[in-house]
Amino acid sequence: MIDDGARDEELFLGFDARRPPSEIRAQWPLSRRRKALLRLDVTAPVSVDYLVWPSAWPLDFTILDWRGPVQGLWDNEARLKSRLASVPGRWWVVAVVLEWWSVPLDAAEDWRQRTTELEDGTEWRRWKPIGYDVADRFLTSGMLWFRPGEDPEALRTEWGHHLTKRHLFSQRESAARFQDFSNKRAPEHAPYFVYRLFRSGQPAAD
Repeated sequence: MIDDGARDEELFLGFDARRPPSEIRAQWPLSRRRKALLRLDVTAPVSVDYLVWPSAWPLDFTILDWRGPVQGLWDNEARLKSRLASVPGRWWVVAVVLEWWSVPLDAAEDWRQRTTELEDGTEWRRWKPIGYDVADRFLTSGMLWFRPGEDPEALRTEWGHHLTKRHLFSQRESAARFQDFSNKRAPEHAPYFVYRLFRSGQPAAD
């Protein structure tokens, strides 16, 4: 991992607009939660992964202008909000940051190159932290769906109490342990990284 001098650094990756969990509840009936989630008593999981937590602009949705260098995240909040004004419905504006302490040394240069022209908007530092996700470099979360041969109940017993009702880790120590577990569990996606999500504005009752 990155040396101790950089352990507290967070690398800003971009903004996005995501559907409020209460509005995607129907997409997560108990039958689906049993197949996918490490904690069952959630309204709907949130994640850096837009396939888990729907975005106003899925990665495969063509828009005319540049969004940003990292998986369809927006590099400018004002530009995102300007576009969002024409998208019906309610949305959470969120910031995604990479926990630099979770980056292996041999992956650090790749992240530096990907984000070299990305300006760190400081506004997200005043936002409400939602929690930590564990995902690969393409923001594919490792916290959902069970692999062949796994015991879902055993995994829920081991990890579920570390998760919030948004299905995110509340503590980075637990996220770090799950990162190590994910690298062994799904080596085809390794290395995994720890990301942190922040929500703009005051928390709602969703």
